[in-house]
Amino acid sequence: DTSVEVKGLKVLSVALDDNGEATLACEADELPVSVRTAPLYDESNAPVNPESLLGKTIDVRGFIKSYHGNYQIKVFAYKAITVSTEQ
Repeated sequence: DTSVEVKGLKVLSVALDDNGEATLACEADELPVSVRTAPLYDESNAPVNPESLLGKTIDVRGFIKSYHGNYQIKVFAYKAITVSTEQ
């Protein structure tokens, strides 16, 4: 797998799965970018609701994965997501 870091992703929508994973539909430079997360937990191991990222600009570190013929960035931990202070 190829690791990647992408900055300046605007989170447009969040789709949650029953298993706690989420797909974030994002946009960067007017191009669509899909981010897939594992269930997210903060530093104190408390669950993080991915919907809290909706409308925010984030930077992510993850791996490029193919899913149903499309590429997405797979993020395995909340610490791999940084919410931008510049909205």
